[in-house]
Amino acid sequence: MLRRPRRPGRLLGGGARRRYGTEAAVVEALLAVPARGAVEGTSSAERARRRHAFFAGLCEEVFPAGGRPRFVHVAGTKGKGSVCELVRAALVAGGSRVGCFTSPHLHSCRERIRVGASPISSEALVRCGSLALRRLAAADSWGAVFFDRLLAAALAHFAAERCETVVLEAGIGGLYDSTNFTLPRDVAASVVTSISRDHTALLGETLAEIAEHKAGVFRAGRPALAPATQPPEALAVLRERAAAVGADLALVRPDGPTVDDENRCLAAAVAAALGAAPRFQAARWPARFELIAPHGKRLVVDAAHNGDSLLKLFDRAAATLSPSLSLVFGCGRDKEGLDDMLDAIFAHAPRFATIRLVEAYHGAKELPPSKKPALAALLAAKLAARGLHATVHDPPSAKAALDAAFHDPPDILVAGSLYLAAEAREWAVDRDPSCLPPDDWARTLRHPSTA
Repeated sequence: MLRRPRRPGRLLGGGARRRYGTEAAVVEALLAVPARGAVEGTSSAERARRRHAFFAGLCEEVFPAGGRPRFVHVAGTKGKGSVCELVRAALVAGGSRVGCFTSPHLHSCRERIRVGASPISSEALVRCGSLALRRLAAADSWGAVFFDRLLAAALAHFAAERCETVVLEAGIGGLYDSTNFTLPRDVAASVVTSISRDHTALLGETLAEIAEHKAGVFRAGRPALAPATQPPEALAVLRERAAAVGADLALVRPDGPTVDDENRCLAAAVAAALGAAPRFQAARWPARFELIAPHGKRLVVDAAHNGDSLLKLFDRAAATLSPSLSLVFGCGRDKEGLDDMLDAIFAHAPRFATIRLVEAYHGAKELPPSKKPALAALLAAKLAARGLHATVHDPPSAKAALDAAFHDPPDILVAGSLYLAAEAREWAVDRDPSCLPPDDWARTLRHPSTA
């Protein structure tokens, strides 16, 4: 049975009344650079312990006695967000009131916090974001970042909305991630999606080291699920860690060869573990090999942002799109897998009629500091060193590149970052409003720099 939302004033109390008058003011505060001076020299494990203690305490505060939700915790390298969305859709279809916290976002940070299919409202973001900022101002002992602040706001919102189940997507890794605060009794299932090399500076260079971090979400006596197609060295670690903590690990074999097949089969197994049918019809997860056709021009937008994901994307594009493609590519400034992505582009270079390099949200100030785009000129120089010519427009914006590619014969393929994928979707709906549904987030939840 669905529970009625709590009155926000009753949940948050007088001390959490609006401190910031607008959504823009709250977002600016949420994006603020963390104060790290007090935690310099503190180990990663100790900072994680402090984070987890804060979020466990926040849950005790905001969720009523006897009203704590069950948590589905999803970690992994690829497919985390897709699995979260599929599980959310299945549980909602089964009649549960579901909160879902995912990252990053396409068009607005409000997407990251959803109840049912609805992103958090501007009013609720102001209210819950203010609460999060207040609590963190008083208790931050680890250097809270944007992700932590939004997670705190999300938990407050899910409590206000009386969510019965909360689906949490881990940010980076799992073991030390801010979302890894749950007790075994609260966890309905832990999930580790496909593992590949990413965030190696934090998680380690090898798949075994990375898998060790991902497996940190496993809980004693609780179901744990992962695809059987994991790389062998990662799979061995997942088995070892599940046995060590006493988690009940189930390996799910996909019924098809694609990443989508893997994600759907994994989500179906998670839903079954929670007593729900795999009813995914209402799932919406844009920018995953998403075909858009502004004025009939075929544009595929994908959030692939590491070498392995790009290789799989290019293979799929080769099987479904025109023989020759216009590639529009951009990525984060501090992307450590940059060379792997450029190698993937080089490997498929004969298929690209043009390669245009861009800086997503060129000149925007609203992105977190860690998400600023790589300089297009730097990317061009790196490709030139591999013998490939790429075009950099003036300015090096996604709009300039897409405007030019629109008039070229080949289909357009956009990849490299979620922020670039978002800007491509917004470009498409600006050029042809009919190419996306009226309730699409590219229309209703626009990035502050383009709204």
